[in-house]
Amino acid sequence: MKTARGVKQKDLPEKRRGEKKHPLLKCFSLIVLPLIFLGFSGCGVPDNIHGKTRGNVPPVITDYYPQQASISAYDGEILNFWIKASDPDNDPLVYLWQLNGSDVSNGTYYNFNVSITQGTRQVLTVTVSDPSGLQAEKIWLINVTLQ
Repeated sequence: MKTARGVKQKDLPEKRRGEKKHPLLKCFSLIVLPLIFLGFSGCGVPDNIHGKTRGNVPPVITDYYPQQASISAYDGEILNFWIKASDPDNDPLVYLWQLNGSDVSNGTYYNFNVSITQGTRQVLTVTVSDPSGLQAEKIWLINVTLQ
């Protein structure tokens, strides 16, 4: 008997003559091989399985107040600032507020009692850090005048 390509069936290896594959081979080809080609994504295998490392990602500032980067304020006025941030790696975040380079707070908000004795032009910075030291920051310039 000849096959479609003109090869006699008796010339074909045993497996090609209608014998079925072993069930484990079928399972291997349906489950294991696709995992190898897809790089084991989502199966608890480290990100550096193929010599590539995703690495840590810095935090992202998602919202803040006030929205203006430059603010005018009077001596004695109280200004409220807050920030929201997230980390793509779900790492815990640390917040550090600095006024003119000096640490003033470490939460998600800061209430600034404006004083002209600190200068007429002041810089408020909040830095959001993850445990590996990656950071995001927001800066406000505050122009202080007498009332």
